[in-house]
Amino acid sequence: MEDGKGNVVNLKNTLGTAGFVLALIGLFTGWIPVLGWIVWILGAVFSIIGLFKKPKGLAIAGTIISAVGVTLLIIFATIGLSLGDDTKATNDYNSTDAEEKKKEEDLEKEYAESKKGPSFKENILKNDDIELTITNHKIIPVGQKGNEYGDKPIIAFWYNVKNVSGNEVDPSTSWILNIKAFQDNNSDTINELNIGMLPDEQFTDSQMENIKKGGTAKNAVSYELDDETTPVELVYANMVSDEEYGRLKFEIK
Repeated sequence: MEDGKGNVVNLKNTLGTAGFVLALIGLFTGWIPVLGWIVWILGAVFSIIGLFKKPKGLAIAGTIISAVGVTLLIIFATIGLSLGDDTKATNDYNSTDAEEKKKEEDLEKEYAESKKGPSFKENILKNDDIELTITNHKIIPVGQKGNEYGDKPIIAFWYNVKNVSGNEVDPSTSWILNIKAFQDNNSDTINELNIGMLPDEQFTDSQMENIKKGGTAKNAVSYELDDETTPVELVYANMVSDEEYGRLKFEIK
């Protein structure tokens, strides 16, 4: 097209047109990762450059569409992040809640198991209040650590106590009130062994501490041996009725 002076006037704004087209496409494809973003960015760039050329109509439209696209992208991104945080918080809450429920279920299961009746087998003593697990045992000669002041060798036991019921429970009483030790080395009489000194000084302050429901505490106990060949039998029995719930034999080693 010519102006009034005979000069050719270019009424095409190629970049503005391209920017408008790409901005329009980007408005609908911007949700597609990478590809949509590239189309939208190119549309915005071409439209802005097109503003410096004539005619500006499509360039202005492309710029406006790009701005709308940016606004929508920010809104959707904000909503997405918010939903993600809410979902994470919900999942964390549900996870914590599930863990607490499982812990409660485990305690209830253990309590129900103990209600089946007292037992003492496979190094585990169970009753309504506790679950006591023997973890180790050994013979300690006179004068050695753990039996520095005794005049007889001792057999020492290490164990864990778990409070199942929530009643008042401590590590030392849990053993002493439930278990007695014997060496069957007399054909005429029952030979019950005497309690020895605490064989592990790390439990000096904690052996009488109350255990929380579901909590576990460690401790140790010892018995004075009458000889060093006869096995030691631990017997779990009712202190009042003498009803026996189980016994375990430990070889002298």
